[in-house]
Amino acid sequence: MSKVKILSISHYVQSALKLAHYAADENGVIIAFVPGASGFFSQGINFEEARDAIVCATPLRAISFWRCSSDFQFPPWKMS
Repeated sequence: MSKVKILSISHYVQSALKLAHYAADENGVIIAFVPGASGFFSQGINFEEARDAIVCATPLRAISFWRCSSDFQFPPWKMS
């Protein structure tokens, strides 16, 4: 029998934030993304706004993947 691992959404978000990368585009907009996790990205006019957007988007994106994919691994990156 497989073992079930309980994981809080806040732990999941914190793990995503540790891995997140931030870069400015040609217009100065900050793009935030989590490498190795398709679709985990967001943007903002500054670092704080991009980070806040990742915090809001990460649980929603995870739920979307979980509902729509039979092979989705939760989370799609290695948790620390």
